[in-house]
Amino acid sequence: MRFAKSCVVAMAILSPALLVAGTTFYASPNVEYSDNSWDCLTPETAGNLKRAINKMFAAKDNTSEVVLLSGTYDCTSYATETFNSRGQFCFGNEKTYAINLRSHTGNPADVTLKGGGETVDCTLLYIGTSGVTNVLSGLTISGFSALPNGTQNNLTYISGGAIFQARGTTFITNCVFASNYMETTGGSNAVGGGAFALGAGALQVFDCVFTNNHCKSTSGPVHGGAIFSYATLSNAAEFHKCRFFGNYINGDSTYVCAGGAIMKISKHPSTSAATGAVTAYDCTFKDNYAIYNKGTKPANIKGGAVFNIACHNSKFINNYARGNGSACSGAGSGSSTLACYDCTFLNSTNASSLVDLAIAVERCSFRECRYIGTSS
Repeated sequence: MRFAKSCVVAMAILSPALLVAGTTFYASPNVEYSDNSWDCLTPETAGNLKRAINKMFAAKDNTSEVVLLSGTYDCTSYATETFNSRGQFCFGNEKTYAINLRSHTGNPADVTLKGGGETVDCTLLYIGTSGVTNVLSGLTISGFSALPNGTQNNLTYISGGAIFQARGTTFITNCVFASNYMETTGGSNAVGGGAFALGAGALQVFDCVFTNNHCKSTSGPVHGGAIFSYATLSNAAEFHKCRFFGNYINGDSTYVCAGGAIMKISKHPSTSAATGAVTAYDCTFKDNYAIYNKGTKPANIKGGAVFNIACHNSKFINNYARGNGSACSGAGSGSSTLACYDCTFLNSTNASSLVDLAIAVERCSFRECRYIGTSS
């Protein structure tokens, strides 16, 4: 019932009938980022992406939207925004109105939002308005990064290579997150989320693909190659029918570094409050991994696919962790929210264990999984 309810909510939010009170603005990849002469009200008068988003905010409602026409949007020129003392963001909302972005065809292959790769400090979105619902639909989000020499990652508990959410609720449907990156070079603070970091609020993700998103630390902990959550709502995040391929972390084994695809921290790093649940339904986790580049404690590198999340009717294929839990790992009895129900584990390899410290593993099947020893 919970899955059905979530789907109904998502469909309602994306329904054109719900958006009749707002205005649709159009963006084109063919308009120079400095050209602000277009009204964005029709496909023929579409403006650049920043102008269209500013028009959406200027409408002063939470139901206006930006429709992106086909093409690739190079967003590196826009990475000048600072929100809540955090940057380098391309766009964002802080105590304003909702962000609603969708491709005009609904196909993520038609619209790509592109960062500058692993050498350019450029994060796509800051989501920071309480009490609003943001919607992203039919987009490919690729090549965004949060780097240690940039403004964003120099602060405490900062993360999210492509998107950082500090408040509000976000629905993401039929999107592709590819090759987004987050890096840290020091400190003991909780950082992570190559694609998305959830600091507060709620996140619902449907039918999305996360591929080759990754995090690296040469000093200090790092978590969640694709997704990192420390939100404190009772249900912080849900993923439905999503696919996680080849996401990874490369950490400092002096610290616990966890979750090749998804990691939920047990307690909020600044308030110590228990964090909200993160749950995956009908998802596939394939070829995700957790490795390290520094330190002498490989057992600290945990959760090749996920750490501290609940999984229902999901598949884990060929995931790997240098330490514990090639597929799944958790924080231990009493603090882990890891549970696996009706899941399938295939071809997983691990130096210590396949499923580590799970509170509940029920009705799951394990096929062609192997333990290869801690010396490997």
